[in-house]
Amino acid sequence: MKLTDYRGTILRLAEANGVTEDVARDMFVANLEAAARGEEPRYKGAEDFDYGALCHGWTALTDEERAAECAAYIEAIRG
Repeated sequence: MKLTDYRGTILRLAEANGVTEDVARDMFVANLEAAARGEEPRYKGAEDFDYGALCHGWTALTDEERAAECAAYIEAIRG
């Protein structure tokens, strides 16, 4: 799973919540983790995205893989 594939959704979270893209990336991840627990997304701007369909791909990653993916996202947006 590549977080960069979901940049549009992350940017919508950033705009809806008035935060920077790196913070919105963390909000996106928190929404995925909430969905994995059967909870609703935590942050506004998430209404048009099916976190439940994607959460299993995220939770299947190891902690190290998740950390690497978060770091790779920031690398990718910084160019």
